[in-house]
Amino acid sequence: MEREIVSSREELAQYVKALQEDLVANSGNWENVTLKFYFEALATYIQNVHKFYEHNHIQIDAEQPSWGCFGWCSYL
Repeated sequence: MEREIVSSREELAQYVKALQEDLVANSGNWENVTLKFYFEALATYIQNVHKFYEHNHIQIDAEQPSWGCFGWCSYL
């Protein structure tokens, strides 16, 4: 499942599960392999997400939480 198509609670749960399975199988390809690094990246991403959306022409309002926004945030 692609992070761009997360549009419901169930899809987000499936997406996060797939991320967890990929981390277990391919941890060498992950930048944030510990919770410490993940939470640091998550906080930085949330603080700057509006700039990311603008730069990449993504039509998500960073001020309005959505399942799609959570999908993007989980991919750190």
